[in-house]
Amino acid sequence: MTRLDIVATLLTCGLVSSACKTQQASPPSPPSEPAAPTAPPAPPAPPPPLPAAAGEPTEAELAADPHKHMKAHFAHALKLQDAVLAGKLDDAKAQGRWLTEHEASEVPAGWKPFIPEFRARSKAAADAKSLDEAAVAVSYIAASCGACHAANKITPHIGESPITRSAKSVKEHMLYQVQALNKMWEGLVVPSDVAWKEGASVLSKVAVSDKALAKEKKDGVESAKLLATTLRRLSVTAGKAAKDDRPQAFADLLTTCVACHGAVRK
Repeated sequence: MTRLDIVATLLTCGLVSSACKTQQASPPSPPSEPAAPTAPPAPPAPPPPLPAAAGEPTEAELAADPHKHMKAHFAHALKLQDAVLAGKLDDAKAQGRWLTEHEASEVPAGWKPFIPEFRARSKAAADAKSLDEAAVAVSYIAASCGACHAANKITPHIGESPITRSAKSVKEHMLYQVQALNKMWEGLVVPSDVAWKEGASVLSKVAVSDKALAKEKKDGVESAKLLATTLRRLSVTAGKAAKDDRPQAFADLLTTCVACHGAVRK
């Protein structure tokens, strides 16, 4: 909203010119009433909602079709994860707000026990003060989806098997890592032990050669090597994690990726 410029009029007292006649002094004004207490400032307006993407269902369509609503939630949860990996906290928070604010008016009875957890985790993403907090939130969002699917005997088909051949460049290395992470995400959302373990296994083996890293000519390469080693070690541990421990294991993987990206950018 365009701010308005307020022009104050300055009133001049006393002598304005030697040609002016002397004015008779006015009687003293009565004491003014004490000023009313100033009202506290209004709280800041909430951030505007995300604009609807091309092809995204309208609010009316989401309200009328809970299954379409669920698919839209899945798409925004993925965007939330992407924002975390890209190190964009504001974008992650915006996706969290979308997930928090969009609720179907009617959903199947079998979904209802899982909605409070989903909304609580979405709000945690919307209110996140750091990428680490957003990473934890999105990992538990995925797990809450998986719990609902398992309870309702729903098996969504998402994702593909990650590439397992050796990476010849940093770009290929990053692509393979994302594919492995996506497989682990599938393991949380479906939920699927097979997908989770496959993704963790691939991620634990993805490596880029020192020669390829040297070609990047970026600062922070040594830090990136250490973080990549940490990621592979965490992947091995994640592959063995119990179901209840997998969301936190996934969050640890995401934040390690973010730290590596930050080291190379710097």
